[in-house]
Order: sequence, then structure tokens, then C-alpha cells
Amino acid sequence: MIRSLSIIFLLFSTAAFADTPKRVVSVGGALTETVYALGAGELLVGSDTTSYYPEAAANSPKVGYQRALSAEGILSLSPDLVIMTDEAGPPPVLAQLNSAGVNMLTLNAGRSLEDVKQNIDVIAKALD
Repeated sequence: MIRSLSIIFLLFSTAAFADTPKRVVSVGGALTETVYALGAGELLVGSDTTSYYPEAAANSPKVGYQRALSAEGILSLSPDLVIMTDEAGPPPVLAQLNSAGVNMLTLNAGRSLEDVKQNIDVIAKALD
């Protein structure tokens, strides 16, 4: 039941990004690698400290560790979209980003092969 609700949420959440984002912040090394693997690395304006591959990701502006993000760091990059997992935080920072009107796409952390496949599909759709 929870898995079904997660899938519905993820599919519904991509509808909020009808326009292709032009400035993306990625939080989580696996998500950042996925963005690059999908050929959308040029959209990334920042990433978290766990994002060190490929080399372009390692050299991108950092917004903190995925569980200790900085709202100021993210907001300073003026992202159209922040892609993160359900492990991102802390909650007060996520609330600040939400209050500031930042579009956030929260995915499962990729604990299974099915989660990873689903994340790739959702990211591909969100980034067109």
C-alpha cells in the first residue's frame, strides 16, 4: 500500500513541472549521476556534497550535505527545481524552501532496483 502511494505521489508530482526546468539543484550522488546519464547535466546549477561524479558534478556549487542542507545555499542558485530523496533534510530547511516557493521533487532513496528504475523514469520526465 505504501509503495503504491509513493508511486502515485511521484507520478503526480511530475505534473507540477509542466515547463522544462532550466536551473536544477540535485541532492544525492545517485540522483546527480542520473541527471548526467540522462544527458541533462547542463541544467545542473548545484548539487550536494555527495555528488562528486562525474567530474563536472564535483566542481559544481555545493549546497551542503544531503541531510544537512542550507536553504540559503539552495536559494542563492535560483533553481527552477530541486531533485532530492526522502533522506534529504533537515525538515526546517525543506519547510523554508517550500515557503519560498521552490519546486521540489522528492524521490525514494533508491533502496531497491525498482526504486532506482522508478527514479530514472521520474527524473527523465521531469527534465523532459
